[in-house]
Amino acid sequence: QQMSSTQKKQSDNIEFSQVDFSSLDKQPHRSILDHIPNLMKTQLTGNILMDEMAVWGMIHEQKLFESKDIKEMKSFIKRAVKLSLIAMVTGTVLNRRITKLKLRNKQFLDLSILVKLPIRLGIFTVAFYMIALNPLFKHFIRLHYYMNYKYSDRYRRFNEVGDPLIMNPLFLTDPSYTSEEAEVRKMLFERVRSQTMMMIMEGKEMEKMMKQQKNGNI
Repeated sequence: QQMSSTQKKQSDNIEFSQVDFSSLDKQPHRSILDHIPNLMKTQLTGNILMDEMAVWGMIHEQKLFESKDIKEMKSFIKRAVKLSLIAMVTGTVLNRRITKLKLRNKQFLDLSILVKLPIRLGIFTVAFYMIALNPLFKHFIRLHYYMNYKYSDRYRRFNEVGDPLIMNPLFLTDPSYTSEEAEVRKMLFERVRSQTMMMIMEGKEMEKMMKQQKNGNI
């Protein structure tokens, strides 16, 4: 279902910090997969998350994301590394401290490996879940929703006309680019546009052939 012009304008101009995630579970699901070209559909694995990541990766390779959204993705990766390290250190410290504990008048180190191992693993698991996994999962869900909300309709329009500026209006004029990056962007712009236009034409030819085959079978 296509968005109204007002919704489209809102999604085009939105930033991650502006999104209201309080009613996230009530929002209709949007996916970039809803708008991929027919030629790409044959390459889907059936795993929605993996397929979406593959499409996002392709879009990232083509430099079609706005620079502020690339920063959001990099920020998530940095946070994931940071929280994972904190969780590992916390789990290690807690595991070292329990060596001084006594259970039923026995030192922890004197207990059977069948008792110690589950306790140590449990401490690591709880620390990793509380410190890293839980907050990172929430962050990922919000980032995933934001990217689909912002780029899904852009991707549909991009695959209709092949203009990279639909995906990223600042593709050629982002003030953060150096002069060298700006020159590279100009060459990339033409390459992405020509490749996308070729895919659009091939997709139309495929649809035409399928219609002819369907009519021939009637």
